[in-house]
Amino acid sequence: MKGLWLRRGGLSCLVLPQYGGMVGGVWLGERPVLRLEEGLLGRREALAGGIPLLFPFAGRCAGERVLIDGTHCPMPMHGFIRNMAFSVLRQWPDGCRLGLEVDNWPPYRLALTLDYHLEAGALVTSLRVRSLSPTALPMALGFHPYFRVEDRAGAKLAVGLEAYWDHLVQPPRRGVLTGPVDLTLDWDHVFQGHGVEATLICPAEGYGVRLTGDSSFKVVTLCTTQPGAVCVEPWQAPPDPVASGRARWLVPGGEERFGYRIALGKPTNRAFLSAAF
Repeated sequence: MKGLWLRRGGLSCLVLPQYGGMVGGVWLGERPVLRLEEGLLGRREALAGGIPLLFPFAGRCAGERVLIDGTHCPMPMHGFIRNMAFSVLRQWPDGCRLGLEVDNWPPYRLALTLDYHLEAGALVTSLRVRSLSPTALPMALGFHPYFRVEDRAGAKLAVGLEAYWDHLVQPPRRGVLTGPVDLTLDWDHVFQGHGVEATLICPAEGYGVRLTGDSSFKVVTLCTTQPGAVCVEPWQAPPDPVASGRARWLVPGGEERFGYRIALGKPTNRAFLSAAF
């Protein structure tokens, strides 16, 4: 597949600038960590796997629109970035920098700079958002890792949060996690709290990951509705954040930076296990 390959030590990563700047794959040695269905890439309503950027909103906005400065702006589920093509600004052996200027989704006029970098045992992602608009713009972005999990019964997940909204039912139902996460069940739950730190251990697949985000990320969304994948997603806010008052507002000419990190290792790594379970 055409893309940018990043490598460091036993880690490798494939970045797909043409599909919203997403990560298409991560490998720990020869073991794939992510699930990707290439045939679904580029479809408007489908998320093919990998790690798409969800921007400007990670979740659904009511009526698929948001009210900005008195005008309703259309807003698809997971935002409008994922099928836009980023430019490659720079590439080096274990990292790359991508860029995108948005000027065709009014009132959103933005310049995005997306960096990927492999550290020793980790994939680090950072995003810079700069406003080119005379209007204050709301956002509550996220990322959507599709971790490859064929044996859900043998996998273990700790999300570090207890309160959630269950989106498998409508209207969503509030609940509290009172025990371990049973991944043999179906999940489409938005866990809310004051930070993001989640650990997924997959012995059958031969990897473990720990996902952490900066202080802007307040939500972990867990979704298992896609076969062969467990999605553990760092979001900045729950769905419909403008209506609930939980959106971030980027002032005209303003700039913000966000980032998160996925540490990777073998599922027997005690540093993963002792910290989360």
